[in-house]
Amino acid sequence: MSNLKNLEYLTKEERQQYLSELTNSQKATIEKYKRYKINSALLTSVNQKGVYWQLIKQEVYPLYDIHNPMASPLVCTCGKHVKYLFTCKASDDGHIQKFGKNHLEQEADIPPKVISQVNKINHTIDRGTDYLLSSYHQRMRFPIDKWNYIQDNELTQEINPKKMEMLQEFRKNDLPLYPEDEAILDNLVNEDKAEKLRQARQEQLAIEKIEQFQKKINPDPINSGEDELPKIQAFFEQFLNEHPDIYKNLEADGISKQDKLAWQIVIYYTLNKGNISQNGLITLPFDTREQALGLLDNNSAVKEKLNEEDPYILPKLAFLHFSKTFVKQLLKGNVIHANENGELVYS
Repeated sequence: MSNLKNLEYLTKEERQQYLSELTNSQKATIEKYKRYKINSALLTSVNQKGVYWQLIKQEVYPLYDIHNPMASPLVCTCGKHVKYLFTCKASDDGHIQKFGKNHLEQEADIPPKVISQVNKINHTIDRGTDYLLSSYHQRMRFPIDKWNYIQDNELTQEINPKKMEMLQEFRKNDLPLYPEDEAILDNLVNEDKAEKLRQARQEQLAIEKIEQFQKKINPDPINSGEDELPKIQAFFEQFLNEHPDIYKNLEADGISKQDKLAWQIVIYYTLNKGNISQNGLITLPFDTREQALGLLDNNSAVKEKLNEEDPYILPKLAFLHFSKTFVKQLLKGNVIHANENGELVYS
């Protein structure tokens, strides 16, 4: 999304050229919903006499309240009460004008070639039209993706009827929007996505609480002393047969044969102890590490075998590193993917 600070002011010839690129319906829409009429007229009037301004005084009203701007005694030449007021002197005839900060920036942004035409041939500055024409000429069009998202998610009721009528007409004519109108769409889309993400997280937390409660009622076989090693090794062989390329990539990433059991444990717990189904959630690295460490705490046979393979391994660090590497390879191999809620699920 562009903005008015990046606006390309047009000469009379440029405006005529850009207008020729539009259909009659598009021209009518721009004329119907023209913006910044007062500001444009003021800029044209102010610049009839001088292009360059010399700053001679700056004032500030420290008690300025954005909710009650009329309380400020500082008034821009356009009539707006402001916090900062700049008194400027025209370079040609010395006449004085007082500008608010935004108005002064507008003065400085207008290119000399446009000012020249304002002086010589009474060319009128039209900020709104120039913005839309320049944007269209630069191949910017109606933000259809945002519009479709808002319609698909029934967010149109958040837009007032008059604004909705305007948006529909711009959509019909495939015209770019004014910055503040596109900002309305951006806010609706971003707020809705944030709310959906918040709800998904709450649902995930609720599921995790239920799972924790179930584990208290039905302790995990690891905690009851059952030997998990045969299951881990059997699932590893199954995974190796189904996804040989993944293991080859793990070897390329530096997997060591002496850490084979550590990798088997990581693969086993990342894929939910072998109970993985299509679109089923995988276990994320930090949770995988905690489950693997729990296995070592409660199963001395596995702990001893792991130590035999690599007496220098640091399980707390190794399990996390291995699981992160494994998840990356699963993503690269399209074995898992992110669903619409951003969760990693088995493909």
